This record gives sequence, C-alpha cells and structure tokens, in this order.
Amino acid sequence: MKQINLEVFRNVCERCGLEFESLGQSDDYGPIIYSNGLGSTRFLDPLVDPTWPEVSAIVDTLIASSSTRASDSQKASLFHSALTRTVDPPEMGAFVSWEYPPCPGCGSNSRSFFGPFEPPRFQDVELEEVTHNRWNRLSLKQKIEEAAKAIADRNNSDSNGY
Repeated sequence: MKQINLEVFRNVCERCGLEFESLGQSDDYGPIIYSNGLGSTRFLDPLVDPTWPEVSAIVDTLIASSSTRASDSQKASLFHSALTRTVDPPEMGAFVSWEYPPCPGCGSNSRSFFGPFEPPRFQDVELEEVTHNRWNRLSLKQKIEEAAKAIADRNNSDSNGY
C-alpha cells in the first residue's frame, strides 16, 4: 500500500446529469490510477514499473510498422490502452485507466463537465500497486499480439483512427 495525494475533481455526467466528485492526478507526471468502477482501485508508478518501457517499445514498433501516421497524443492514447491490458484484473470487472471514472448513477464515462474545484481540494488515499502476473507469463509474441489487440480496439472505438 502506498499513500497517494489525489486532487478532487467535479464531474457532471453527460448522460444523466448527475454531479459527483472523483479523484485524479493534478498533473500528468505521477502514478497512473486504475479502477474497475466497483470500488477496486490500484496505481502504477511509471518511474519504477518495468512493464512501462516494455509496452512503450512494443507500441512504438507496432505504430512504426503501420501505414497510418499517429500524432504524439494519439501514440500516448494507444500506449495507455495497451498498458491497461498488462494489469491483472480485480476479482470483479476489469481495470480501466481512471481518466474519467464511471458515473455512479448510470455508469457512463461521458462528461458534460470535468474539472478541478477552485480552490483546489486534495485527498490522501491508500492504494495497492498493480500487478502484471498474467502479462509476465506471456511470450514476446503474445505480448505483441495483446498490444496489437489493444490498439485495434482503441482504433475501432475512435472514429478518427489513431
């Protein structure tokens, strides 16, 4: 367990209009938070997690071998989709990157508003680190296939391709 200081954000669900609070990083340089939307939350520290550079190299290779060009922000999005696939799932559901936790009213990830409170509010939380046991048992070929599936799934859910 590690204590992590997270910022409190205001959310308004686009689907049902519910206003609710969520926790997240106040910047892009810190632990990556994963949640299953059912109360199970973990973190990944990119500075020490050995899976981070491994997935980065695999995704870079897959993108370079593709005929489609990707911007830096698109590459980052694809990387995070692939990285999520390395995280061992909780007992129920699956972990997703906690950019927009699901609405507690309807489960939607769409927001009509998302932003910090003024003045900013913070909360300390105790989180367990993610594990990568399933990923670590895969061969390199299987890891590449898994990352390729994550990229394909991301592209299929994004009308702009990458």
